Amino acid sequence: AYSLATLWRALKLRVYPLELVLDGERVRLDSMFVEVSNTRYTGTSFLIAPAAKLDDGYLDVTLVKRLNRRRLLRLFPTVYSGKHVHYPEVMTRRVREIRIEAPTGLLLAPDGEFRGRTPATIHCLHRDLEIFS
Repeated sequence: AYSLATLWRALKLRVYPLELVLDGERVRLDSMFVEVSNTRYTGTSFLIAPAAKLDDGYLDVTLVKRLNRRRLLRLFPTVYSGKHVHYPEVMTRRVREIRIEAPTGLLLAPDGEFRGRTPATIHCLHRDLEIFS
């Protein structure tokens, strides 16, 4: 059910003219999807950031550039194996900080919940969580 719901939402995605700042480097592109990860998996089984390491101090950013619905349907199943990152429409970056500047007022969905709007700054707090055993 989660996969079908995600596919349905993916088919309804719009393209946005994004302005991002990735560790100080300004990037402008038309994008359908931006995922900021600290772990490899998103949801139940999507290997969205195959190179992510929980404790390296970096965030893994995955962007899906403009593509048509047919291409999206073809690319979608590869997210289970992490092979989507090899498609030319998918851009990945490892950063300590990302700022999403435009479009202003774009709704954000951290951890699947709609909260907050752009502009937004997300940064990694390296080794900031203490765990007691």
